[in-house]
Amino acid sequence: FQLFRNHILDSGAEWTHEDGSVTRVGKSCLEELRDKDSPEGELSKLYKINDDHLYCVGPQRQRVKPAVQLLSSSVANAFREAGEPEKGELIQTIDSWFDVFDSRTQFHRSKQLKNGLGVHEEQQVAALHKMLNLMENITFGGKLKPFMKGIVSSTKSLLALWDDLKRRGWSHICTYNLNQDILELFFSNIRSLCGA
Repeated sequence: FQLFRNHILDSGAEWTHEDGSVTRVGKSCLEELRDKDSPEGELSKLYKINDDHLYCVGPQRQRVKPAVQLLSSSVANAFREAGEPEKGELIQTIDSWFDVFDSRTQFHRSKQLKNGLGVHEEQQVAALHKMLNLMENITFGGKLKPFMKGIVSSTKSLLALWDDLKRRGWSHICTYNLNQDILELFFSNIRSLCGA
């Protein structure tokens, strides 16, 4: 996810639609959107987005939360309200995919896609397929990037795993448990108990 954000900021994303038109999203259009969003005396819809999100360097690029905030549904909605629905759709596709991959409980309070995979199966599977379609039609600075293969592989693997577990009677998968955060937390706990 951080690599997705980094490449959008560094070289910009170019999404080629079925009709041949191209939607471009990069740092400059995100800066412009943020600047348009907060006219004098009005409440900002993008109050979470600041310079740290757009000009992150070094270790800041490894933080997930700012990447998630920058590529979020609130930014997608701001693009739509600014009359740029294609850019909004691109950002929304990324956000929806991340929500499906980040379900931590069977039922989420506010976002349907963050429920365990299978609770809102039709919408969740559609979000995964939409991301696969995006990966076939997007480039960064005119090039394909290695992280895109990881997104495609992870997404196809999750769909295959869900099909298998569904046949075995599972009602849902908490997809957060499938990423390496669990392993990193485990090693962190061991280090805190035993030292290096």
